Amino acid sequence: IGIIGLGSVGSSLLPLLIKAGFSRFVLCDGDPLEAANVGRHLLGMNYVGVNKAEACKHHIERNYPWVEVLHAGNREWFEDDKTIDLLTTECDLIVSATAEWASDKAIQELIESERLMCCVVFCFTEAHAVATHCYINNAGSFSYGSLFDKTGELLESCAKFEHRTTKPTHFCGGIFQPYGGIELSFGHSMIAEAVTEFACEGIQTDSYRVWVGSRK
Repeated sequence: IGIIGLGSVGSSLLPLLIKAGFSRFVLCDGDPLEAANVGRHLLGMNYVGVNKAEACKHHIERNYPWVEVLHAGNREWFEDDKTIDLLTTECDLIVSATAEWASDKAIQELIESERLMCCVVFCFTEAHAVATHCYINNAGSFSYGSLFDKTGELLESCAKFEHRTTKPTHFCGGIFQPYGGIELSFGHSMIAEAVTEFACEGIQTDSYRVWVGSRK
């Protein structure tokens, strides 16, 4: 399995997928772990400032020694030829959890050019993690990009807020989206279940699942 994006969604999928039996991974993330991430991330304060892919690789090697990480890419994956080659030739399935428009568009271009032939699971959360989306592009009959406008904004969201949902951090220009691990855990389970079902049952059609929290 290739996992692109090892933030609050992608990192926490790792132990679930490992415990479900998956044992070979390609990990991709161009960013370091920040202290603000720790409240909803697999990794703790010891890894703050370390690249997320490399940190997750280290965590796996220490805790799950039977699992093989073929590659931990620490750059934007679509700018790294080695990472692209591994994703397109070694992976049976890719999970895209960056919620970054440039990355998702690059994946879509690989699919359309038929360089990427395996199934892709796109997943992302809405503001405050009140909803988690999981779209499995297997048959290629539906364009994931059609869910968004040209700027990457979701066309049909599950929740709308009257207030600004991000807060500034003490870093220059930094922003933070407040949410925690509890609401995220439901989305993690939904995504891991979808991946496991695909691997075990060989689902041939596209699938779109959404977990939505309570109004409260």
